[in-house]
Amino acid sequence: MKPRPGRAGFTVVELLATVVTAGILAVAMGSILYFSFTALRRNNERITLQRDATFAFDMIARTAQGASPAEITLATKSVTFGTNAFRTKRIRFFDNNTGDLVYDPDIAIGGNEQVIVNDRLSSFGVTMVGSRLVIQMVVSYSTENLTYSNSVTMRN
Repeated sequence: MKPRPGRAGFTVVELLATVVTAGILAVAMGSILYFSFTALRRNNERITLQRDATFAFDMIARTAQGASPAEITLATKSVTFGTNAFRTKRIRFFDNNTGDLVYDPDIAIGGNEQVIVNDRLSSFGVTMVGSRLVIQMVVSYSTENLTYSNSVTMRN
């Protein structure tokens, strides 16, 4: 069959409609991908923060369980666990410069600190009630605060 004269190809209106539709679909797909990757990144950050906070609590609890109330000294920004005359463990709750929660396993050895919660620590509180160490930590995430609290029984 031969095409009729004047009927070959697409009209300008058809081409314009196709280009506009393809543009709308491309913008929609780009937006979906952008928001999906943003949500994935936020979720990964939150998981990392929760993992670090859980690690901090576990580390403090393990240290506290091995100490007796007589071996613990509480200060404003630190707690000291005296294990014996030659070795002392100390947990420094706040780094004065950054406000990070820091664990310092051995004060005599410099450069041995491990930052547990980076730039997210809002507040930290520790009190002793008898032979229990009560710990509360608030970390900031985006527009919300996540509160972790725990109490640890120390040995007698």
